[in-house]
Amino acid sequence: MIDPSDLPSAPGVYIFKDGEGRALYVGKARDIRKRVASHINNPTIKDRRILSRAEGVDYIITRGEMEATLLEEKMIKDLKPPYNVALRDDKSYPYLLLTTEDEYPGLFLVRGLKRRKGKLFGPYSGVREVRTALRYLRFLFPVRNCWVFRKRSRPCMEESLGRCPGPCAKEVDIEEYRDVVRRLESFLSGNTEDVIKVLEEKMRDAANSLNFELAAYYRDVIRGVKKIVEGAKLSLPIRDFDLVEADEGGRAACLLRVREGRIVGGETFLLTDQLYSPEKAVEVFLEEFYQKTSHAPPIIYVSHPPEDIMEIKRYIEGVVGRAIKIMPAGRDVNEARALALQNLRSKLERVSRRLPRELSEEGIKELKKVLNLQVPPLRIEGVDISHFGGEEMVGSLVVFLDGRPAKSFYRRYKIKSVEGLNDPAAIKEVVKRRLKRLKEGEGAPDLLLVDGGKGQLTAAVDARDSLGLTKPPIIALAKREEIVFVEGKKKPLVLSRSSPALLLLMAVRDEAHRFAISHVRKEKGKVKSLLLSVKGIGNRRMERLMREFSSLEELSAASAREISLRAGIPLNVARELKKTLEGP
Repeated sequence: MIDPSDLPSAPGVYIFKDGEGRALYVGKARDIRKRVASHINNPTIKDRRILSRAEGVDYIITRGEMEATLLEEKMIKDLKPPYNVALRDDKSYPYLLLTTEDEYPGLFLVRGLKRRKGKLFGPYSGVREVRTALRYLRFLFPVRNCWVFRKRSRPCMEESLGRCPGPCAKEVDIEEYRDVVRRLESFLSGNTEDVIKVLEEKMRDAANSLNFELAAYYRDVIRGVKKIVEGAKLSLPIRDFDLVEADEGGRAACLLRVREGRIVGGETFLLTDQLYSPEKAVEVFLEEFYQKTSHAPPIIYVSHPPEDIMEIKRYIEGVVGRAIKIMPAGRDVNEARALALQNLRSKLERVSRRLPRELSEEGIKELKKVLNLQVPPLRIEGVDISHFGGEEMVGSLVVFLDGRPAKSFYRRYKIKSVEGLNDPAAIKEVVKRRLKRLKEGEGAPDLLLVDGGKGQLTAAVDARDSLGLTKPPIIALAKREEIVFVEGKKKPLVLSRSSPALLLLMAVRDEAHRFAISHVRKEKGKVKSLLLSVKGIGNRRMERLMREFSSLEELSAASAREISLRAGIPLNVARELKKTLEGP
């Protein structure tokens, strides 16, 4: 059964697959979750045929719709899914060409990647919107728009309309002209915040003056400018490389394939071996993946270089039959790394919520044994605490029955008795309020899991004991180390990273965390105040953070490394932000 709630609410490509993993249909979406849900909830005749054969959905998150469109085109050509209408091979997308090699550069709308002198920006979707924005840009950044540049005694009509300074008639100083070109190049590279603010103000003024036609014009210009921003994320120079990004826990690796400056494919692989470092995860992935392919780009970037990198390099060169480079991923591929981290985190969150049934059953059996429980923990409840910058603390309680989430039993608790940041005290309140219901006849969990370490465990046990209860058994799972604290035992329980019991506990803990932070308010005013309170974050960095992360929930779930890469802020500032989000 395909559950859209397992999928991310992000732009990208989704792939319906059959039981043998073959692609049935490839689609693009602004919101993957909503688009897949529409296939299921409002199926067309073709949708019913696809769903009758589909066993699952895979996906690749992209930076925007245009990138998703290009990736969809490439994947349809490569995979040839039976339910896709074939795309035309000769379709070429529009680009903006700035002829920087000319004495007086011009700006032109062109199609395709033909050999051209100058800098290309794009590609873009919605060519009509781009044309509208381009007309406006010629007033903001007046540069020539005639392909053939000839000296004239009098400038053409474009100069009279204010869309060209008339370099053909030498009516502009060359240094002033070059300054306009530099500002235009910066704009096309994505620095558009100031222009968009001015346009939005003009649109509001026109609407307030009841000049709706002018307001609609500015609305269309804003749309076109935003299309240009999206295209700038795919700007050249053209490069061919693979990127292998591993998560910090060594549980998964994401491969992104970039050809001619565009992402043409990607996949996230779960690594089931007992892995303790991201370097080991990269090593295993390189050995396993590239021994099965005869194609590799000239450069493979890796997030965590393994110790035997030269030996692995020689091995892959022997497989593909030519020289390659394996290099640490540097700042020049930060944009691709940020995207890989998004895919990694989304995949791991999805897996943590949806363990295979066989693994859930094994986890229940193993938990009974290692925790010395009297009965198998068929009902596990997980508790976590979340807050908004130290305020509005919320407790969550999730329920897993037979190793699967039972969302109808989920609850949230607004913390009433705790002032300030005090997770153990908040845990104690939530556990006490939950277990009071046992005296009212409500069923008891077979195992209660709290997120945290010894302090959180002690608080939860005190809450249970204060009610005169001896059950349920309570444990705590610490983040990062993934060690289990058991009441009555001094030393924590350390389980293998591939242990079904640990994977089940992590699934419960991660779901409790997701459910807790999903309720935290996302009011923009408070988010801005929170971000600006962090040392090193000003208005520009705050705007980049809010643009890159759609909610406080997404920002809180990201690591400092991911925040740094996606928002383009220093790692030490990202770490300060994480401390503020997590509290003392």
